Amino acid sequence: MGRPPDWQPLADADPVPGDPYDVAVLGRKFRATAELIASSSKQLKTMCTDEFWDSDAGAAFRQRSDDTAGKLSKAHARYAAAATALGTDPGDAAPSTPARPNYAGSLEEAQAQSARALPAAQDAAATQRTVMSQLQAYPAVLAPDSLVPDGSGHLRPALLDPPEVAALKRHYNAAADDLASAAATLARAQQLRDAAAANASDLIASVIDSDGLGDSWWDHVTSFIDEHAALLSTISTIAGWVATTCGTLALVVGWIPVVGQALAAILGTVALAASVVALISDALLEIGGKGSWADIALDVIAVASFGLGRAAAGALRDSSLLARFTASSEGLKAAVSDLMEGDAWLTGGEDGLDEALPHAWGEIKEATGNWETDELELAEKHAPRSWPKWGDILRGFHPGEILKDGFKDIGDLKWSNWKELAKSATWKDAKFFVGDPEIHEALESTSRLGDLGKLDKVRAFVANVSSNHDMWRYVTIPAVAADFANHVLAESGLKNRVLHDTGLGWAAG
Repeated sequence: MGRPPDWQPLADADPVPGDPYDVAVLGRKFRATAELIASSSKQLKTMCTDEFWDSDAGAAFRQRSDDTAGKLSKAHARYAAAATALGTDPGDAAPSTPARPNYAGSLEEAQAQSARALPAAQDAAATQRTVMSQLQAYPAVLAPDSLVPDGSGHLRPALLDPPEVAALKRHYNAAADDLASAAATLARAQQLRDAAAANASDLIASVIDSDGLGDSWWDHVTSFIDEHAALLSTISTIAGWVATTCGTLALVVGWIPVVGQALAAILGTVALAASVVALISDALLEIGGKGSWADIALDVIAVASFGLGRAAAGALRDSSLLARFTASSEGLKAAVSDLMEGDAWLTGGEDGLDEALPHAWGEIKEATGNWETDELELAEKHAPRSWPKWGDILRGFHPGEILKDGFKDIGDLKWSNWKELAKSATWKDAKFFVGDPEIHEALESTSRLGDLGKLDKVRAFVANVSSNHDMWRYVTIPAVAADFANHVLAESGLKNRVLHDTGLGWAAG
């Protein structure tokens, strides 16, 4: 039998909605599922007990069967709890308890109580309307507010009320009492329903929280990755191309006059950032079972090569600066010694020495070039060796140092410098080269030392320049080659086949 559509004056809509029979049907389904799980679990536990199947395969199968049976037992507890919580018989009038919520029976009883309260409330409301219309026929003998019910819904009697008016008020107030009684019955019905719902919810929650089958935070992570695998794959692809493009351009724009060094630094920084994004995306895909260890390896190579390359480049620049500084001081000492032993001193005395020394110092300065004091102090602090120290390597990966070095020359990209490129004089001495412009500059400045580079205290720094340059090439060239190979394989469609043959990627499946 359906529920009444009109619940005035108790409520605007059905105050105890739902279908206890549908709830009971669902409870029976859960009960049947629980019984099926229990039967299956029992069968699994009795399998593989044949004494003749005494082998590694049998032991492995028994282990897997025991594990599966354990999980089924936990699942059985969930379904059994759900069946108990919902109930299987809407006619079961047993009170709801935490151990036996019986929601279907409680809902049926609550709806029956509310249905009994409605007619009484509607009759009482009809009576009040009739009495009120009769009272309104006595306006002359009633005070203006005597027909306004108080907070309890009653009309206040007055000493001067005629007997007919007093009787009508008593009739109105009796109907108000009936209406309040119906409302109280409805409230008890709702409390009965709510208590059964709370018991059912608590029983199900307690089983879920204690059976070990609930999703962990890791399950949520892998679920998120699975749902967004396509987006992560797109991000990885785009970041990979950005890293490859910017990394390659950083090696070929350094020769451009005025703006080349700033462009190379910024492009290199963008390439590193894109490589990190690609690495994070590919790592998340692998965690979610949708990635490739090959992609992660290539990303690690790209990021590691950038950091090691920065470390080697920094050690190279510092070694070059120290070589030039040492060459200038040691060269001056050697020049003074040669002049003191040569004809300039013997024939010209101090005047001849004063005349020859500026010329010798000018040749030394032309070979060693200029430098800033703070740059020299920083180079001496780092004390570079033939291979970067751990401190230099960590500095090569430090985000703050990367951003600082990457954008320190950004001021060179102002519009006035770009306009300089339109002048032929700007390109007069420009020579194309491939590589880091600061490394190129450091190598060139070291090569100009000539015989000064052969001085004992200078040779060690020159050797450090050469060693760190080799390291920079060894980590940069393979990384660029591997990056291009990755993109070529991906674009040609051969990558998935390679992953399939090597078992390194999920796409092989």
